Amino acid sequence: MLDGDLIGRCGEKGEGPIHFTNGPHRAYIDSEESIYVAEVGGNNRLQKFARV
Repeated sequence: MLDGDLIGRCGEKGEGPIHFTNGPHRAYIDSEESIYVAEVGGNNRLQKFARV
C-alpha cells in the first residue's frame, strides 16, 4: 500500500471527455507531464490529459 495524500482525481463512467466507458487499461506520463490513458473493450481509445 502506498502512503500519501490524494492530490487529484480524474475520470468517471460516462461517454464524454475525461470519462471512461469501460475500464482504463494502462496509463503513461511523458516528459512534459501529460498523461495518456488507454482504454480497451468497446471503444479502444487513447485519451491525452495535458497539463495547463
